[in-house]
Amino acid sequence: MSTFHYFIHSNRVKVYINGGICLESQRAHQIVSSPDEIMVSYNGVSVWIDKIHEDDRTATVHLRQAMEERSEVAISELKEH
Repeated sequence: MSTFHYFIHSNRVKVYINGGICLESQRAHQIVSSPDEIMVSYNGVSVWIDKIHEDDRTATVHLRQAMEERSEVAISELKEH
């Protein structure tokens, strides 16, 4: 069972699930443009964020092990570790 904690700051809600932070679109943009390797997962699997879509709600990601398989996912379903 997942444990959810909600924190409201500056009219934004961040959701912490089992120690990971669900991403907001602004943070997803920062991760994509960062020179650092930042751990992100989708459904418990480590992924790379390839692209943030124009709607700022979805992103294209791929598994860290399999670069050829890409998926479009909701940014809110990605977790930073």
